[in-house]
Parts: sequence; C-alpha cells; structure tokens
Amino acid sequence: MTAVTRRGQYALGDANLARGAGETSLYSPNRSNLDWQSSLAETAQDAGDKIRGAIEGVLDGAVQEIYDLTGIDLSSIVNLLNQLLTSPLDSLGSVGLGDVLSVLGQFLPFLPGVDPSTFDPAAAATQFINSILNPTGLLANWPQLYQVITGASGALNELGELFQQGLFGQINPGRLGQISAAAIDNLNPETLDNPGFDTDASIRDNEEVEWDGTFGRTRPGSMKIVADGTTHTAISNPLRVVASRTINVEIWTYYAGVTANPGTTPIRLSVGAYQNPVNAIDPPIWVADTLIPAPSIVSPAGNSISVAGNVDGWIKIVGSYTVPAGVDRVVNKVQVTEDCLSGTVHFDDGSRKRAGLLPKEYVEGLLADLAAHAAKIQATLNKGWEALTGLPAAVDKTVDDLKAALQNIPQANIAGLAAALASAGQDIRDAIVNAITGGSGTGHSTADVIAALLNIPQHLINGLEDDLAEAGDAIADVWDDVRDTWNKVVGGYRRTTVTGQTSADVEEVMISVGQEILVAQESTITLANQQNAPRNVPFWVSPNRFEEVSFPRALLQPVPTVGSGGGGSTGTGSGLGVLDANWNAEERDAVQGHTHSAPSHTHVMGFAKPLYTIPAGTLALTAVTMTQDRLVNVARFLAGGGTPPSTALYVGIYSIDPATGTMTLVYDYGDQKGNINTGADLYETALTLPNDVLVDAGSMFAVGILPVGGSFAVGAVRRQPISTAALVYPAAATELVSGQSSLPSTVANGSMDHTSTHRIWVSLGQAVDSVPEDNSPVTLTMTFNVANTSNWSSPSFQQYGNASSNFTVDNGQIYGGGPTVLFGDVTYWRSALCLTPVHTNDHMAEITLGTGWDDNAYGYATDRAYVRCNSSGTSGVCLHVDATGGAVRVRIATTTDLVSIGTVRATVSGIPYVVGDRFSIRAVGNVYQAYRNDDPIPGAVWTDSGNVVPIGKAWRRTAFGSGSRCTNGFTRYAPAHIDSFKAADLAA
Repeated sequence: MTAVTRRGQYALGDANLARGAGETSLYSPNRSNLDWQSSLAETAQDAGDKIRGAIEGVLDGAVQEIYDLTGIDLSSIVNLLNQLLTSPLDSLGSVGLGDVLSVLGQFLPFLPGVDPSTFDPAAAATQFINSILNPTGLLANWPQLYQVITGASGALNELGELFQQGLFGQINPGRLGQISAAAIDNLNPETLDNPGFDTDASIRDNEEVEWDGTFGRTRPGSMKIVADGTTHTAISNPLRVVASRTINVEIWTYYAGVTANPGTTPIRLSVGAYQNPVNAIDPPIWVADTLIPAPSIVSPAGNSISVAGNVDGWIKIVGSYTVPAGVDRVVNKVQVTEDCLSGTVHFDDGSRKRAGLLPKEYVEGLLADLAAHAAKIQATLNKGWEALTGLPAAVDKTVDDLKAALQNIPQANIAGLAAALASAGQDIRDAIVNAITGGSGTGHSTADVIAALLNIPQHLINGLEDDLAEAGDAIADVWDDVRDTWNKVVGGYRRTTVTGQTSADVEEVMISVGQEILVAQESTITLANQQNAPRNVPFWVSPNRFEEVSFPRALLQPVPTVGSGGGGSTGTGSGLGVLDANWNAEERDAVQGHTHSAPSHTHVMGFAKPLYTIPAGTLALTAVTMTQDRLVNVARFLAGGGTPPSTALYVGIYSIDPATGTMTLVYDYGDQKGNINTGADLYETALTLPNDVLVDAGSMFAVGILPVGGSFAVGAVRRQPISTAALVYPAAATELVSGQSSLPSTVANGSMDHTSTHRIWVSLGQAVDSVPEDNSPVTLTMTFNVANTSNWSSPSFQQYGNASSNFTVDNGQIYGGGPTVLFGDVTYWRSALCLTPVHTNDHMAEITLGTGWDDNAYGYATDRAYVRCNSSGTSGVCLHVDATGGAVRVRIATTTDLVSIGTVRATVSGIPYVVGDRFSIRAVGNVYQAYRNDDPIPGAVWTDSGNVVPIGKAWRRTAFGSGSRCTNGFTRYAPAHIDSFKAADLAA
C-alpha cells in the first residue's frame, strides 16, 4: 500500500524543523508582540493558497488518501470530471454514442462490490454526494449540480433503466467505445484476461509455468511448460455463469522433444467449475473438472510439427462446456500432467466465450433505446457543465471568507496569547538558573541564565578530575577483562594459548561451534533411528533397517531340482535256449546261468530361483506388519527376471482391518510393467509414494500385485496352508483373488483364496539411496569377421530358429541358411536376440547389406532388424527387408516370435539400393519409422496408437534375423547377406 502523509499531522522531525524557522515565522520565539497581526495576515494568505490547492487536489493526490481511509476509489469519477472539464459540451455532438457511454460507464468502479447488472447510476451518484462530498461542504455552492443528479426526472435515472436491462452485465461499459453499434446485436465478447499471453503478467505469478516472450503462434508471447514427470497447472480468471448456458473454450498448443507414458493424454485443456459459498469468508467449493478431449492428443511424442493437421506446428484443443445446476463460476485449466516425462510445451491464443447470441430481451430494441436516451444524457451533461463552471468562483469566495476571518481576530485575544507564551519562557529560565546554582528564585532573565553558566559554583567542580580518572581506569580494566575473555574463548576452542583476539575471532569461533552443533544433532538423529530399528532379528530380514518385510530375505534360497539320466534298456537275458519240456540237469544249469542286462541311471542335482508364478487375472496380496511407528514412502517386491505381461502389471498398497480381514486400497501405483528388469537374477523393484506416510506400530498392510494378459513370476518361498484354532486375520501370508482386470477398491475376507502355495516377498518402509538407473546412451555393434561356418554362434546373442535352420557366415557376412531338399518347399528362419539391452525406451536397430539380392528370388525369408523386444523374443517390432527386380521392399510388422512375418503394419516397395546401404528401424515413443542410410523412408512408418507393443525396461532388447528358401529340385534362394548389425539408444 502506498504511504500517505495525512494533512494536519507532522512527523516528529517536521515539527522541530518548523520551529527553527526564521523570524517571520509564526513559530519564531524572537518575533515581537507587535508583529503577530501582520504575520497572521500573511499566514492567512498562505493558508488560502493551500486550501485552493487542496480543493483542486481532489482531482489528483487526494484520491489515494480517500481510498486508504475509506476504501472508496474516486479515480473513475475524477477521470469523468477531467474529461468533462477538458471537453466542452457543445463538442459532444461529434462524439459517438459509444464514447459517451464509455465515459459514463466509468462511474461503475467507484462503489466497492457493485453488481453492474443491478447498478442504478442516479442512486449511486446521490449516495456518493450525500456520504462523501456534502460533509466536506464542497458542494454548498453547487445546488444546481446536486439537483441535476438527484432529481426524479434526471437523465441518470433514464440511464439506470439501461443498466437494469442487462447491457452492462454482459460487457465492461468502458469497452463500449471500442464496439460498433452494428456488433451489439450479435455480441459474444471474449471473457479471458489476456488470452494471447502477451505479457508476463498473463501467467499470474504461477511458479509452475513460465512466460516465453520470444515465441508465440501469431506474435511473440506464450505460456511455456517444461515437462518433468510432475503435473503443471495454470488457471484462468473466473467467469460467472448460469445453469444450462454453453461455454465455448479453446487453446493452441505446440510441443517439442516430448516423451509421455503410452495411452495417456498429458497435454490437456479442461473447464473447472465451482460454487460460491454463502459465507464470503469461506473459499469456493470445487464441483468438477471437465476434460476437453478434442482433438485427443494421446501419447504425444517428439514434435507437434509432425502431427497431421497442425498449423505451423500448432494444434488447437477446442470444445464446449454446458453449465450444470449448482455451478456459479468456471475457469479454464491448462495442464501438462505427470504422464509427460520430458519436452517443452507452449500454449497460446486461448479463448472462452458464451455460445450463441445474447438473450433476445437484452438486445431487442436496444439501439432505439440508446438513441432515445441520448438527448436526455446530453442535457444532463450540459446541466452538470453549467454547475461545474461555478467551481472557481466558489473556491475564491471560500478563500476570501477565511482570510477576512483571520485578519479580524480581536487584539485582546492576540495579546493574551503573547502573554501566555512569555510566561512559559520565564518558567524555563527559572528552572535553568535554579539547577545550576543549587538555589531557588523567580524572575530570572536571559542574562541571569548566562551569568549562572559562567559562575558555576566551585563545589560542583571539585573532585571532577579525580572522578574522571577513576572512571577511565575502571573502563580500561573492563576492556582488559573483555579481551582476556575473548582470548580464553578462542584459545579453548583451538586448544592452544592465544593473545590479542578480537570480537571477529570470537564470532568465527561461534559460527564453527554452531556448525558442529548441527552435525552433532544430525548424528544424534541417525543414532536414534538405528536404535529404533528392529532388533533381535537376523540382518537379512532386510538389508535396509528402515523397512518391514513379509519374511526374512535369508529364506530366499535357490530351490534344488533333481534330473535323471542314463541309457540302455532291460534285456531279455541269455542262456535259456536249451529249456525244453523235461526238467533235468541241463535245464537246471541253464536257469542257473541265466543273466539280464539293466539300463544305466543317473541323478543330476540343479538349482532354480525361488519363484511363485501369479496367474493372469489373479491379485496376490501379501501382508506386512509394522513392528514400530514408521515413516513409509516406498514399497518393494522381487521380480523373477521374466518378461511381465504385455497388457498390464498393476501394483497397489492395501490396508488390512484386523477385525474383519477386509483389505482397502490406499494407493494405486498403476501399471508398472515398464519398470520391470529382466534377466537371470531376482530384481528388486522399488515403487515410491508421492509423500511420506506415518504409520503406527501394529498396523497391517498388504502389497497387491495383479498381472493382466499373462502370468508373472515373483520372488517367493513355499508355504503350507495352516488351519488356525483362533480366528486371526489375515488368514494367510499371501491371499489370492482371481478374476480381476484392475485393482479392486476393497476385498472382503470371504473373496480371498487362503490356500496359496507360496509366500511372496514384499516390503514397506523408508527409501534409502539407491543405484540410479543407467540412462546413458549405448551403442552395440556386431561384425561377422570370422572363418566361414554354417554354425555361427556368439555368447552375446540367444538364437531362435525353425527346424534345420542355421546361421551361415560367408566371407565375413552372415545369412540364414539350411539344407537343400529334393521335394517340398521349405523356408528357414533364423534370428539372434542381443542379450545386452539398450538403456532407454527410444532406440534403433540397423543392418548393413553386404551383398545384393537375386532378382529372381523374391518371396523367400527376409533380412530383419528388431526393436522393443523382451527377454524371450515373444514381443517386438520388426523391419523386414527383401527385394526383386532391383528394388527393395520394406515392411514394418509386430511380432510374437522371431521366426515368422508377424502382423504387417506398413509396406513400401520400389526403393532403390546398392551394396553397403544401411536399413534401420527407430522406435521413438509409440512411432516406428524405417530409414535408409539415416533418411526416413516415406510411408514406412507406423504409430502404435492402440498400445500394441509395450514400452519399458523389459522391452529394450534388439535382434537381427535372416532366412533362406529351398524349393523342390534342390533350388535354394539365399537373401542379401548382412555385413554388420548395430543397436543404439536415440537419447541425446
């Protein structure tokens, strides 16, 4: 708030300065008694000038003071008066009707809280005069103006009828001068403040967004949001609405370098609705948010310039909102949600308008009414002008009256004032002399005061020098003590003897002490946390002492497996060929000499991971009990190393009611299939909560895992179902609920299967430092510079193929081969899956041609490059490359194995090629594009709008493949040989 110095008050310094003025001042103690009257005349003249200036100041500086004192803003009426004073009424004939109404419309803001739809100008002006201007007496000489404004037949009353018709409830009257009369019958004003984001004020100091003054759709200026995996929101100014009215909203968006979770709409426009509370002190009550889905920007990726239908890279989000009952206000809400992981998003040229025309009763006959009232309005202004022209004479008369009153003050009153001041001065002189001499007396003059100062009694001086000397010694002793204390403080801290220390040295020591106190406090907190951790349990309950587990990790031991082997079979024996019907010594000897051969048999001991496979559509709920009060912000489970189901892997946290066994969902992590690591080990998967949650000792929770579209293996140990004598919940360490496609909000005890064969390992606790995921870009290459062979292999690749297929290396290049056949038509498929995954979801795979194709061999197995494969090759996207007639055909297909074409999604033929060309497929977001020598192949692109192929950690493997075809007659067709294979991340 601007500080205003109020008239009639001085600051302390101002008063003292005034009393030190020259001898002609009223405040001078040296002016003679005879000078008072002439001085008063001069002062009266000065006062008159100041009063005139103060009256004129009502039109400028006084407005601020009135606003500070009363809350009433007079700036609008001052603007009106200024315009009337500077624009003669006879010139208004050339002014448009809209300009006149614009001036009158400025009356609106000077009453706080006014509702324009019910505003009565005459009543408001009357209230202003009676409550504000009349008490000052400024209108005492302006009865004509008062009558013009308050009279029953005044034109302002006529103008009030226009307000009641709702004209100014639809649009700010100050803008009428900008609108032609022809536009009023189809008026549909913009209701957003600065929808073009032309200034940084348009983002309303919102720290979640930025203003970009260098970039915009039609001119510089737009709202910018840098996506970072959190939700950023911007809200417009509110609009008052009524039920059943339709509001049209829109905004343009431009994005670049965006990555987002598949199947989400992270760049969005919505309408937020709320109710005004009955009590003005309470905040508004939010009703609902309605998403504007057209066009639906689902899973945006890369740059908006590549999206069909863009206008120079800008995409319009447009829709409408019909106001339901109970909604009083609406706002436009623009968001970039947590599903947008990276990139930059701009918004510009928003809009919010009421749909359709103005109500008929608002506009019917409006122009005719305005024309009819124009004459009355101008007559009112003429009368006001006549009254205002009397202002200078009224001011002059007021000043003259005040001056005359001051000049005619009775002489007796002035003499009495002078005597009173002289008396006050005598008392001061008496007090000074009495204090110095130690005596008493009255009637002292100024000369007496000077004489007393020159003749101070000796008894006041005796001993003064000794007293000052003693005081100096005492002060010196004090300073010695202070320095000695400083030396001891610094010396004690440094553990040595020091001298000459200053206050700065002590301050430095105190700062160091403070820092060490903080370190000690943190150490104490750490020790307390360790002290509060579970005790008397094996360390491998969990390596993290700040979490609770379903069972000790020490129980997760490899599971023994037994395999059998051997060979041979049981023989019929030998030596019984001489047996006949007669039993004699010969037959006896034959039986005794009879033998049998027995097969060999071996047992092979092996070990497998301790796993439990959760069936598809089954929710597995594993309980955890809190042994103490804890802060919980992370849940963990152990992935078994296999590929998660392609549809979804839902994870959530449930609270357990120990009285009924009912489990209630308290946090839904959503689909986590993209966060699962795969491989030969068990992989701890940690899922963090957005906030810390304080849980009490003894409370029970469950971590729920639900695979959809396929089964999923997790770390677990076998258990034996137990039938308890007491009724205890939960009934089993891991409860199963079948037939689920999403996480249920509650699960009753009666809906659970208590006979699970395994107990799943899960934990709930506090996050500790973890090894961050390595997202640094990698490049994997493979060349085939080995001796010629028909049985190529590499420990870096897992091979897949159909019967009798192989990888053949010929002169440093590889292709898929197989034996020739005399009859039949056989195609040999061979693929190699790279065991080392790339580091990010956006990556590529590339093959380099080492030879050309046989022009007559079109139709055999293709050369191939794969991206987004899982660990078993049962999911991925493949680029097929084959040729005939000297041109290449490329196809993009989704695959469920590495030994077939799959489902073709895009095909382009007739592409020229030469030996050494590189063909690749690149996966960015949900877009798959084929390239030749780093140039995109037109038309060879597929957008996975249906989320057919999963994206995440488990789908970051790449592969290459080749094949050949053998037809009857020993004819074999080999494809172009592959000179090298390359896979790489596309991250910058």
